[in-house]
Amino acid sequence: MDGEYDLIANQVINNAQHGIESIQFQDRVTQIMAHMSASMTQLSFKCDSKYPIDIDEFLYINSATYTTEDERLAYQQLTGKSAIAAEQLEDHDEVTLF
Repeated sequence: MDGEYDLIANQVINNAQHGIESIQFQDRVTQIMAHMSASMTQLSFKCDSKYPIDIDEFLYINSATYTTEDERLAYQQLTGKSAIAAEQLEDHDEVTLF
C-alpha cells in the first residue's frame, strides 16, 4: 500500500512541477512580447516626429525595461554593449514580479 501512495505522490509532484514550468514559460513570453509591443509603439511615435531617430540611444533606453536574461543577452549580442542595469534606473520604486 505504501508503494501505491508513493507512486501517487510522485505523480502529483511531477504534475505540479510541469504546471509551474508552463506558467513560468508563459510569464516570460508575455513579458518579452509586452516589451516588444511597447518598443514598437515608442518607435512608431518617434517615426512620426520630425527629428531623426538615434537608434543606438533608442535601443539603450529600451534596454532598461528588460527583465529577462535572454533580453539582456540579445541586446548585448546586437550592440556589443551591456543593457541598463536596474540599479541605474531613476525610479527605484517599481517592483517586477515573476
